[in-house]
This record gives sequence, C-alpha cells and structure tokens, in this order.
Amino acid sequence: LRSRYPQAAAYLFQRLNETVIPNSQRILKFFREHQLRVIYLTVGSALPDGADMVPLTREKGPDARVKARRYGKWLARVGSQEHKILAELAPIPGELVINKTSFSAFNSTGIDSTLRNMGIEYLVITGTATNVCVETTARDAADKGYRAIIVEDAVATITPEFQEVTLKGFACNFGRVETTDAVCEELKRKLAGTL
Repeated sequence: LRSRYPQAAAYLFQRLNETVIPNSQRILKFFREHQLRVIYLTVGSALPDGADMVPLTREKGPDARVKARRYGKWLARVGSQEHKILAELAPIPGELVINKTSFSAFNSTGIDSTLRNMGIEYLVITGTATNVCVETTARDAADKGYRAIIVEDAVATITPEFQEVTLKGFACNFGRVETTDAVCEELKRKLAGTL
C-alpha cells in the first residue's frame, strides 16, 4: 500500500495509530472490565494456493491480474506476520478468535451459530477496512436480526470519503454509528440498569 498508494497509506496508518488503535484499546478495556464478550475476526487463507478464499480473490481470465491485485494479494496466509492481530489489541485467554475466508464473517464462518449460542443480540463492531470487512459483516449481522453498532472512531479505511460514505449508508439503512465515548457511556448506563 505504501509503495503503490502512498497518500492512502499515509491516511490509513495515521488514522490507525492516532485514532483506531487507542479507541479500540478503550473499548477492549471497557468490555473486559465488565465481563462482556470479545470476539476477534481475522481473514486469511489456510491453504498455500488460497483456494479456501472467496472466488473473487482467485478469479481466472483476462482481468484476473487486476482483480487479484485489488482483492487477493492483500489477503494474508494464516500464521503469517500479516495475519496476526496487532500486539496492542491482542486477545487475552478466553477471548474467541475466528478466521474468515470472505469479507463478511457471516459467509465463511459459524459466527451466527456462535453468537446465538452465547445469547448475543447486540454487536459493537470495530476494525478495518470500514468499507469492506467491517461494513459487510455489520450489514449481514443486521440482516440476521442483530443490533449492530459500528464504532466510527474505531474503524478505518483508505480514504476519508470511503469512511464517510460507508458510515452514512450503514446508519441510514442497517444499524447505528456511534463514537467510542457514546458506546461506553450507553453500555455503562445499561449495565447499571438506568437505560
């Protein structure tokens, strides 16, 4: 990303370092202090040829190279450095990590059954990229009846325009978009029984 699209990389990594990681740490701290479930999602291929990934990452034909560059080359192999969760946000014992092979967790994992088994109805969603994995997972969650909240200052993508359009579209049709402060405050009130 840095070599091919330096402006996008500068925006993304600045937002990650200055906004997303600190706010994600605050949310994790809140969830852990209040014994709320934390579930991590990773995306990556377990097979060397990527055959377990969604087809659009490995299409054949005249446009294959362009599509692979756009969709597939950024996908990491399970176990690689690029697949690991950032140390600043690493799971602690008892937190579930689910690997997916599609943009939405609901399309390539058993997360729906897992959430229903846990009795979870509300999802607070953070991560990257806002307009790809975050949005696709959040929309699918809403379609399956979950109350989904995207935490706007704990998600990032490669341009401010993608960020804004994605969050507006999600808030308009699928769920809520809130700040870290608003989410923590609302949960605090719910847990105290005052909401």
